[in-house]
Order: sequence, then C-alpha cells, then structure tokens
Amino acid sequence: MSDLLKFFQDTSALYGSNAPYIEDLYEQFLEDPDSIEHTWREKFLQLPQTDKRDIAHSAVIDRFALLAASNSSRIAELQGFTEESVKKQSAVARLINHYRAHGHEM
Repeated sequence: MSDLLKFFQDTSALYGSNAPYIEDLYEQFLEDPDSIEHTWREKFLQLPQTDKRDIAHSAVIDRFALLAASNSSRIAELQGFTEESVKKQSAVARLINHYRAHGHEM
C-alpha cells in the first residue's frame, strides 16, 4: 500500500461527520489526558507539538456566539433595520406583489 493511501486510511476517522466528536475528545484530552481512552490519548500525543499550549475551541466558539447574540439587534438598528421598518417593508413588498398579480384586473 502506498504511503499516501496508508495515511488516508489511518486518518479517515478524523474527518467528516466524526469531526465534532473528535474535537470534543481532544478538548477532554487538553483538560485531562487521562480522561479519554488510551488509544485516543496516543493519537493526540502523536500530533506535532508547538511551543504554545493548545487551548479548547469550545470557549472561543461560545464567546463568539454570545457576542453575535448581544450585537445582532444593535447592528440591525445601525443598518436601519428595526422591527417596525421590516414590517413596513414587508407590507410594501406585498402591495407590489398584489399589483403585479392583479393590477390588470383594476
């Protein structure tokens, strides 16, 4: 078997729909390496090491979700999208559609 095929066979479980599961395992590994199975621990220990300590992504993802939720209404207002303006725009769009569909009947 070629080296490339061997590499794909050894790493295929790390991609696709398994990625969130693997990322969760890795975050557990970062917090406490002994909390996961030894086979996964060995795989994670084989990853290339850098000078900086790797951190869990879940905290970063949660922070961005919190920022998005808190800023969405403020951003919408800055762009001129208030609830009232959206309702008015929808009413105008319905009126235009009505004239397009039934204007010839008037």
